Amino acid sequence: AVLWGVYCFVALFVIVIVLVGPTSTGPIGKVHDGLCGCLSRSRKSMRWLFGAACCERLEGCEDYVCWQPNPLLAGCYVAIMLAFAFSIVRFLYPLVPNARVGEIHKPLSLA
Repeated sequence: AVLWGVYCFVALFVIVIVLVGPTSTGPIGKVHDGLCGCLSRSRKSMRWLFGAACCERLEGCEDYVCWQPNPLLAGCYVAIMLAFAFSIVRFLYPLVPNARVGEIHKPLSLA
């Protein structure tokens, strides 16, 4: 169960870097440049391998996903938040009450 949580955390971290990185100039932006910059540096070889039409379609998808407001990105954010809320209710809610958190916190956590 712990290993599954680590995998989910790493996947969520990579998703946040890919989605938020282009707008950041801090550490997340630098990690995004290192992670996604290889795509921009490999356009010449991609064009040679897959052809110009395929590369133009990929660039159109990149423009839509990364540089324009779109429902796909909003859907990803909503999915991340719902997954986080589900995880809290599924895994942490049954642990209340315990030695450190009293019974009063169980109904209050649903508000």
